[in-house]
Amino acid sequence: MILYASPFQNTVLFPKVKKRSELQANLKPKQGSECIDEGMDNMRVKFCPMFLVLVIVSFIIPAAAQRTVTLDKRLNDGGGELAKVVVGYFADNAPESVRRREAAKPFAIGFFGWKTLVLTQLGVGKIEGLHININRTVLHFYDPELDATLDAISARGVSPTDWIDVPDAEQKAVQKYVVQKWGGKYTGITAAINADLSYKADPAAKWKYNIGSSLGELGGTLTNWYKLPNNAAYNKKVSQLLTAISNGLDSKPADVPDAFVQDLARLKALGARTSFNEAQRDEIAATLKAALMSFVGGSATASKPAVTTPAPVVRPAATSSQYTDRGIILATAGKHREAVAEYDKAIAADPKNGAAFYRRAKSLEEIGSIDAAIADYDKMIALKYDLQRAYYNRGTLRIDSASQLAIDDLTKAIALDARYKNAYFNRASAYYHLNKFQAAIDDLTKLLTFDPQDVDTLKFRAQTYCQMKLPLSAIRDQKAANLLGAKLPLGCEK
Repeated sequence: MILYASPFQNTVLFPKVKKRSELQANLKPKQGSECIDEGMDNMRVKFCPMFLVLVIVSFIIPAAAQRTVTLDKRLNDGGGELAKVVVGYFADNAPESVRRREAAKPFAIGFFGWKTLVLTQLGVGKIEGLHININRTVLHFYDPELDATLDAISARGVSPTDWIDVPDAEQKAVQKYVVQKWGGKYTGITAAINADLSYKADPAAKWKYNIGSSLGELGGTLTNWYKLPNNAAYNKKVSQLLTAISNGLDSKPADVPDAFVQDLARLKALGARTSFNEAQRDEIAATLKAALMSFVGGSATASKPAVTTPAPVVRPAATSSQYTDRGIILATAGKHREAVAEYDKAIAADPKNGAAFYRRAKSLEEIGSIDAAIADYDKMIALKYDLQRAYYNRGTLRIDSASQLAIDDLTKAIALDARYKNAYFNRASAYYHLNKFQAAIDDLTKLLTFDPQDVDTLKFRAQTYCQMKLPLSAIRDQKAANLLGAKLPLGCEK
């Protein structure tokens, strides 16, 4: 979460006022679904009346417990390293690059899709948001349908210990994309449902999708493990995933390397336990990472064409969307100045490319060019592209230097979504910056009607009450925040 410097720097009892990154409000609690098992050919889904849902054990954590649970070491499952390799396949359209990305496609969609599904089950904080953003980047290049949904989900990750439930509608959108759209395609289930007798599933793609899905479920489970380090049921789930990981390996496609199969066998052996110490958890994560690297190593080198001396090729100029995609690759790698250069080319090729203006604005923010970022949000608004996000981001950037303009922008964002929680929070920050404390209180009170257990909002409202010289009201909010895991001293003394 970006820290916002309070004008009252000598106020030491409370955290500085914060401004939140872009997100959408959490509108509805999770809801269950009744489904009928069909058990089709090891496809790990259930058929439901309207959609396919995951067969994932849900470990429900009460809202208050989420803020006080003892956390464990976070594990690196290798997903970030895999993403760099796969996204690199899209750097150009050379025949070998195209072959590599197509060979990896079912595995990548299975892995990053199922990992995302798992990460949405226990709520999203900062760590989960970072992982989901990586997943979104890879999935975008194969099929951008989930971009807006995953942007909204990942943006909620503003705290490493405060996990926000993913709205039911967004979970269903992810399920539909990963399980029904792509899982159904690769396994032939969609064709069976539609009685399409002409469709023939590709056995190699089906195998890669199912193995990628299994590893993605494991990767998401490992990523979430830090939340439940000593939970027996969760440890058993990890063991079950490990012992089932090598099902069907005897029918692996010819282009899958033996090293990958060997790594999966090692993973399976690690599932013989039902409890794991820190070293054993590290070993599982390291072995999964090795398996992922083995897979792309194989798909990157298998079935290479014979080496010939190619004739000179005159490449056509890239399109605006291709320049934008190159910028996304560079920005994902943290190379924001280089990304800006690609976005410049995208905008030169198509001055109405709103996505390029948005992506350039985000990279400009990262390198500290705030005025230039605001100018790009101005362009987005002129193009009427993603107005809610444009008003929100521009307003957030204006809080320090032009608070009234920030209030105007954030008010417009709220007008587009009356439950836009972070817009209320940041508008309260702008009011606070102008010493309009009652207006800030009104926004924070409204925000607490959406989530009465929002610790940051309770802290902020307590701080604002102190500026209004209302210590009893401040103490009430401090006590409520402390019940949710905060450790605030009571009172308003400086």
